[in-house]
Amino acid sequence: MNIGFIGAGNMGFAICSALKKSQNHEILAADHNMRKKSEFLEIGIELTDDNKQVALKSDIIILSVKPNMYKKVCEEISEFLKPDAVIITIAAGITLDTMSSYLGKNIKITRTMPNTPAIVGLGVTAVTFNENMIDEDKKAVTKILESFSSVYQIDEKLMDAVPAISGSSPAYAFMFIEALADGAVRDGFPRAMAYEMAAKAL
Repeated sequence: MNIGFIGAGNMGFAICSALKKSQNHEILAADHNMRKKSEFLEIGIELTDDNKQVALKSDIIILSVKPNMYKKVCEEISEFLKPDAVIITIAAGITLDTMSSYLGKNIKITRTMPNTPAIVGLGVTAVTFNENMIDEDKKAVTKILESFSSVYQIDEKLMDAVPAISGSSPAYAFMFIEALADGAVRDGFPRAMAYEMAAKAL
């Protein structure tokens, strides 16, 4: 199975890294901004700037661009999608109906909200499926998501609450760790040790 990523930001890279470690899939990635090319090469993934090529070759496509870019990217790739392709979104506020309006009513779409601890295989992901997703598709997507996170299927109406629960909340934990470490450094600890102790405690 070919898994394609369009968008190579922090979340896209985190998921790519986790998938590369845990599953034996062909992974393709594209981003018009190639600034992370060397980081992707380090994990064995060739980054291209051609979204259409990724769309053409991928069975499952993960759209990991900013929410304001979804419409433009969907318009760019829509005619290049495989007939049975599954689209996975990871952007806050982009509904299943919105995606159908961009790509067509017959497209298989999964809406998710993961978080950055995916990079170490300890993420949390909420997921909801549109009516075109059959059981086999749902199992394939869930297996991918489980490779880097715990997965919770929810009603779409609950999705907007997920960033507060798990999507963005790691940032608050990181701020807490930073504050604990700053206090330890003030009292004489080496910063690296302070970070490690605070992080492990949390």
